[in-house]
Amino acid sequence: MQSIQTYFADLSQRLGLADELIVLSPKRRAAKQPMQLGEVQDQAEHYLDLSSGAEEGKGIFTGIWGLLTIYSAILMAPALRLEGELINYLSVIGGALGITLTVFLLEVFWPSSSPVRFNRRTREVYFQDKDKLYHVPWDEAVAWMQESRTVTQYTGTMTETPLQLLLQRYENPKEIIALQLNMPIGRTAETQGMLWEYLRCYYGERALVR
Repeated sequence: MQSIQTYFADLSQRLGLADELIVLSPKRRAAKQPMQLGEVQDQAEHYLDLSSGAEEGKGIFTGIWGLLTIYSAILMAPALRLEGELINYLSVIGGALGITLTVFLLEVFWPSSSPVRFNRRTREVYFQDKDKLYHVPWDEAVAWMQESRTVTQYTGTMTETPLQLLLQRYENPKEIIALQLNMPIGRTAETQGMLWEYLRCYYGERALVR
């Protein structure tokens, strides 16, 4: 698995991020205690499934359209006092509700992406992307995170910390992907480190209490 480690070293140097990234290792403690915030989809004796970042993001667009519909209904309410505006009001709000319902149905029935599987028996990590299988031996895994803060006039300070893991395509080790293990928005380096520690403990000797 030397190619993955070499790939990561070359990539971080090429992008000039070597000093900014927090590199995680299966052999090194990442936090004082293990913790997961709902990312674990399923956990058994021999495997642990981690929901992908795409799955965690489901519902966001429905929520956005729902809020826009509510705000529109409130802002346009004074127009109801004008004669003949009721039909226009109902048309606009009805259209917005229709879009919200459509987005909701798409998010509910859209095919779910495969989870990230951590197999304790084989001590490997697997991810299925359509017809492509990616994997990496857990003991040789390379992961990293980078905490950043964005300040806007609408949301104030927002923390974002992507946690990514490198995997190689099965039977084609030259094809490497960086897999995001969860949604980075609102996560700090500390909470992401706790998730990594949770995975380390799962592969280790200590029992985990969910």
